[in-house]
Amino acid sequence: MRKNSYFLATQIARFGALSIPQMKLACGDRCKQATIYRMLDDLIDQGLVKRIVFGKEAKFRFAATPNLYYMINGEDFKRITGVKEFSSLHTEAVADVLLTLSRYDFVTGIVTELEVEPAHLQHFCYNRTPDAVIEINNGTLQAYLAIEVEKSRKSNERISEVLNKYKLTFQENMPCGGLMVVTDTETLRD
Repeated sequence: MRKNSYFLATQIARFGALSIPQMKLACGDRCKQATIYRMLDDLIDQGLVKRIVFGKEAKFRFAATPNLYYMINGEDFKRITGVKEFSSLHTEAVADVLLTLSRYDFVTGIVTELEVEPAHLQHFCYNRTPDAVIEINNGTLQAYLAIEVEKSRKSNERISEVLNKYKLTFQENMPCGGLMVVTDTETLRD
């Protein structure tokens, strides 16, 4: 395996699937685009990653296979595989948000819902599974924030239901220290 292939493979596994631009963002200065393509070729040849097509524009992403999850998690991989359809636009949006947030110095950790046991998330939020969790730390304050990425309109009732669950989370002093809702349009934000 090439020098950073395992790192790239774990990033693909943590998000389920990544595009080339997302991989470049995840790798940072570790490797150039040509190196990413060579690592992908190796990972595909080893049966750890597969190329998938999604969206109306027929975009390409590279998804983790059960073999990759098995390599990373051993027998525990069965709880992860098949959880989501990794080609969805929502999953892509979550990866974009987390990879962007990870560039800030005060963001000291990111976790996707694929990396956490559902039982652990029950103790994090009241009856809610966030899209992701980030750890922020400015030297004096450390907190864990739930990340919700919204790509489609929700009814007022659905919005109230979700916000009430977070309100109960904060009232019960659960580990979730805050909520960040990310949208890509003003309409969704409003």
